[in-house]
Amino acid sequence: MSLDGSSGEWTEWTSARIGQMVKNRIWYFTVRDCQNRLQDLVGADDSWKIHFELEVVNTDWTHFSYEQRGFMLPLTLLYLVSFAFLVIKGHQFYESYKRNDQEIDWPFLMALGALLFQNGSYFLETVHLYYYKQDGEGILFFNVFSQISSVCSQFLITVFLVLVSWGWTIKYEKLQ
Repeated sequence: MSLDGSSGEWTEWTSARIGQMVKNRIWYFTVRDCQNRLQDLVGADDSWKIHFELEVVNTDWTHFSYEQRGFMLPLTLLYLVSFAFLVIKGHQFYESYKRNDQEIDWPFLMALGALLFQNGSYFLETVHLYYYKQDGEGILFFNVFSQISSVCSQFLITVFLVLVSWGWTIKYEKLQ
């Protein structure tokens, strides 16, 4: 894109593809003003005020870094397995509670809550990464709530383990 010297308006977008296959490189971009048409863009401290947008994609046309490549399939499978486990164990808990043959198993319920939060985190992160792969930005809402959900799951598991270490699930009648 260039600045039209006569009207001061931007011209049509110019797109170019720069390919590299072998190794990482540093790219330098320059702006030249051979005819002094960009004087309005110079600030008081002689610095240029130029806004530009650069979209960089990998050879597979995704925005994933090298470390993130191939991450979508395992994360999706982890979500599906976690979801199936949550449904099965949640159904078992509900049937046991519905029969009223025993009191509520609070440790089991706490573990299910942690699994629910972790499953939500997997789902939100998968959706975020799906959009991130396409546009390089993803959806901030899904990313933030994925992290919050993961922290909630970790908190529940930590509280659960601390309570168990204090003897929470031990029933003294069974020891005698």
